[in-house]
This record gives sequence, structure tokens and C-alpha cells, in this order.
Amino acid sequence: LHEGYIPWAIPELLEDDPRFHDDQVMMHRTMQLQTWYKHECPEVQLGKILSQPFKKRLKSFSKSQPFHDLGKKIYVLKVELSPRHTSTKEILVDRMEDPTLVWRLLSCHGDTNLNSFHDQILAPAMGWRRNFHAYRFTVPTNGASVFPEDTTAMDKMHLTFSNPMYNMDTADYDVRHFIRKVGDRLMYTYDMGDNWNHIITVLAIEDMGTTLRGCDMEQLDTQVHQAIPKKQWVLQGSSLLWGEVNCPPENSEGCDDLGEYGSILRKGRYYEVPDAEKIINWKDHDIQYAFDFDLEAHRERVNAANAGKQNTREGVLTFAKDPSSLGLEDSSSVVSPSMAGNVDCIYGAPTDGKQVKKIDIDSRSSEVVRRKTVTSLKCNCCGRVKGSNSGLNLNKCSRCKKVYYCGKECQRKDWKNHKEICFAG
Repeated sequence: LHEGYIPWAIPELLEDDPRFHDDQVMMHRTMQLQTWYKHECPEVQLGKILSQPFKKRLKSFSKSQPFHDLGKKIYVLKVELSPRHTSTKEILVDRMEDPTLVWRLLSCHGDTNLNSFHDQILAPAMGWRRNFHAYRFTVPTNGASVFPEDTTAMDKMHLTFSNPMYNMDTADYDVRHFIRKVGDRLMYTYDMGDNWNHIITVLAIEDMGTTLRGCDMEQLDTQVHQAIPKKQWVLQGSSLLWGEVNCPPENSEGCDDLGEYGSILRKGRYYEVPDAEKIINWKDHDIQYAFDFDLEAHRERVNAANAGKQNTREGVLTFAKDPSSLGLEDSSSVVSPSMAGNVDCIYGAPTDGKQVKKIDIDSRSSEVVRRKTVTSLKCNCCGRVKGSNSGLNLNKCSRCKKVYYCGKECQRKDWKNHKEICFAG
């Protein structure tokens, strides 16, 4: 389905099936299964069975030299929002023939954990709000579904109720587990309610420091080549290289229906989406027009996300009708929207020594955030980040004690740049 895969090869209901849109049928079916099976429905049981051979192959591959080598490589990826969301055609198959309008060209380390891949690279590069909706990766060759097991995102219910299945945990896998060579693809779905489907394609796998030229893309991707024929970059780690068109509004705000971004795009370059200032992933960056894509602003988002620590998935954004019901210990710190004036947000009592609950007055939403921006430790040469790149151990420079390296090889490579600062220190 969609881009040519079915999760775990388990057939789904087609749109012309009378049960497809019948919530009552799904609810009664779930209730019935609760009496038939003590813990798991048939889809989950079957998914577990189908996953075992694949898990064994992944475990075996993770012990191999190619797996180790890929961890040191820089991946160049094209991330496309599926044309099914941007086309205005009625038939899904016809939509897939339309050109891609929303896409990004980015780079990342091969050993980037999938949770960090979403939170620190994909979400900020596309323009999705971090720490909000759930996400899923799907392997197109066998339908393997990989989902964050510990997420508390509110849209998780869509995955567990309407389409129950077995999921492998994103915390256990890296980018290199599933995409290993040029041409490999991985599906990325953001928001389990709106189901924004993305296609991730490997365009190049290079050593760090390699110069990537737009002209080299001619045989790999015509769209990328036409957009950046004379551009070039030195690959240094996780970064946004290029992109076109803003991503859709969160919660499909302004769209005719869920996942129907084409209803906005067809109205032209200068169509101003109603109440754009209230769209949660647009308002913070003053986005008013879908086609008015600010590359530098998106790059800053990616850089900021990579400079700090990965979000905890327990602190996701939540909403409430009454600000006083958002769980603050000190109710006197809650300001009603009518009295808030120009205050954008307030902070309540800390949830622990390092985190605090942030209240957005306008949207009446709250999330658990860090008291201050925490910079992650990273290798001073390759830029791999502690906590984001699997199996990364960092050690201080023994002379200056100010910078970190992931190994002697990176320390030797960086010595030419670091030695003046090191001796001065």
C-alpha cells in the first residue's frame, strides 16, 4: 500500500471495504479479541513470528565489519514527503505519479540511532515540531515496523487501536541497520493520526571530509541535480544541505482533510493559510506561505537540535482546556489566557532537579523541558554526539582537557586545527 509496502506483510483493509471507515466494527472486533486472547491480538502475534528471522539477520549484521565501517561513514539522504499528500488527484495510484514537491537533502552519520535520527535531524529538517507526535520507520522490502516503545505521544493510540501490530523498538537500531548502500530506501511516517509518509533514499555514502557536488547527482536523482547543479558541500556530519517547500501544518490545520496538503499547495505560491499564526510548527518561525521555504532557518533548527541533547519521549506536548489542570504544583503561577497579555509562556514548578513544566498560554499546552539548554558532548573532529550515535565513547584531550574525541584516529586528524588552542590552554 501507499509506497509499495504493507507492514509485516499483513494485509490491511482497502478503502472500498465497508469495514474500512467503520469505527464501531473495529471497536467490537477489539472487544471480542480481548476475550479470545489474554494479551495480544493475532496481528501482534503474527508480527512477532515474522520478525524473528529478520531480527536474527540484523543481529548477525551488527557484529560484522561492514556494519562497523558504515558507522564511520556519512550518509547523504533525500527525504521526500510522499506525493500522495501533495497531489490533488482523487485516485491514490495516480497521485504517486506526480512529482515530489516537499523534499530535503541532508547528511548524517551512519551510526545515528533512529530516535535521534527523528528528533535531531528529520523533524527539524522537515519542519515538524520536536517533542510532539509519534513516528514510525518501515522497511519497504519486508514491511518491518520500527516504533519508539517508550513514547507517550497522544497519537500513539491510533497505532495501537485502529491498526494493531508488532513493532521493533527504535532505541535498538541505527540508520545503518536498514539502509546500507546507495539506492536503499526507508519509509518514515510522522504523526500516527495524519500519517505523513516520507520516503528516505540513500544517494551517497562517503568518508567524512568528502566534497559532495550537485553535478554528481545527475545519475542518482534528477530533481536534486536540477535544483543544485553548481552547489557543493564538505561532508562533516549531520546537516541540512538543501530543500524545497515548507512541510505541512501540524494536525493538518488549513487542509481540506487529514494528510491533504495538496488542498493548500494548489492555491498557489502566495496563498496565505488562514490562522497561520496559530499553526504550531509554523508560528514559531513566522511561516505564512507554503512555498516560502527558508533554508537557513531550517539549517539553524537542525544545528540547534544537534547541539543539544535528544528530547525525552516522556515530555511530549499535551493540551488542556483549563491551564490550571495542567498539573502544576503551584496553581498561583498559572495565568489565565485573558490576563496573560503579551506573555507567550510561563514556567511552573520543576518536575525534578533538571526539568520544568512549560505552559504555552496561547495554545493552552504544556510540555516537560530542560531548565536550560544542555549541550551534548561531541567529538571535536567527526561531530558524532554522545547519546545520539550508538556505542560512542568520548575521551578528553589529555593535554588541554577541553575537547573530546571518539578515538585516536579523529584526534590525529584534528591535531592540525586543535594544536594552537591546545598549547594555549
